[in-house]
Amino acid sequence: MDPYEGPSRGGWGTVLLGVALIGVAGFIYYSNLGWLASLRKGPTPITAADILAMGEGKEPPSRWVTFTATGDCIPTNLRTVLKGMDRVPMGQFVLVPVGKRYLIAKVGSGFTGSEYTGTLDVYSRGLWEEAVPKIQRSVGNMAGRILHFQLDSGESPRNNLDGFYLLILGFGGVGVVIACYGLFSRGGPLGRPTPQPVPDFSAQPTRDKATWLPR
Repeated sequence: MDPYEGPSRGGWGTVLLGVALIGVAGFIYYSNLGWLASLRKGPTPITAADILAMGEGKEPPSRWVTFTATGDCIPTNLRTVLKGMDRVPMGQFVLVPVGKRYLIAKVGSGFTGSEYTGTLDVYSRGLWEEAVPKIQRSVGNMAGRILHFQLDSGESPRNNLDGFYLLILGFGGVGVVIACYGLFSRGGPLGRPTPQPVPDFSAQPTRDKATWLPR
């Protein structure tokens, strides 16, 4: 590097880094287009046969489903409450009839009707870790008719949508800022040129001059 050349704050390297981050954001968005399309369609309607087939190991058309039961649900004594002085009820566990079997579902505290919407899965953490064994013990001999997976009406792929867009905006926004900085900062392709300092020769050492004395 020229000793008289000042430091460069921008440049194509910085621009390319910004463009790479924008590309990452675009790739993440493009690779999840199918997931976003499924969210626009909403939950998939399924039948009792689909749920029973899942009990035999067959994957349903979707895990985010809506299901209309042909009979009334069986309430349990298990409820979820918001901890505090008032202990506000938040939800309840019910047994939903599916053919000759039953599906444990967590629904809202004021739920009525026979249409259930939520995500099917094997839940074994949090409230479910304690709720499922209690319900199985409470029904006695009928426990063998309870399906090994559950439906949670509070679980939806849309719950992850805000985080997904924040991720896209994070990568893309930081990429735009870095790319603009590289383009317009001093030393960048569109920025001011790096000033070149004027060399100071006064500080350079000089040779001693010879002095001739007359004889």
